[in-house]
Amino acid sequence: MAVKVKLVNMIPQSQSNESNNDSEANVAVNIADPRILGGTAFTATVNAVIFLSSDGGDTWIEAPIVPAGTGDYNAKFTRNALYCGDLVFATLAVFQSFDTLSLLPMVQIDAEPNIDQPWMAVETVQHTPTGIW
Repeated sequence: MAVKVKLVNMIPQSQSNESNNDSEANVAVNIADPRILGGTAFTATVNAVIFLSSDGGDTWIEAPIVPAGTGDYNAKFTRNALYCGDLVFATLAVFQSFDTLSLLPMVQIDAEPNIDQPWMAVETVQHTPTGIW
């Protein structure tokens, strides 16, 4: 059985000539609607942004909806929300958005001190987040 693979550059063309950033990429897929994707990477922007796609990755926008600003972060979807973990001065700040494509700022819902290299796993039971690790 043949497998189809699509390779897409989510970094905006205006930043495509840089060579020192846009590393440690992470892609999250909305399990309720796989056409909605979120991507994170170190970027040349001041605020932490998330790259968003509503068409399965064919096109991307750079959305400054993560209120923190280190860029050392990742994203995960549940069926009804997007979560981002962002390392802010050795504290892992956790943000949430129930309407990712609205481009409204995410809301901070938790913080854990003395964390490095943020990585999250989000579990949902009956559409209610039961744990963020």
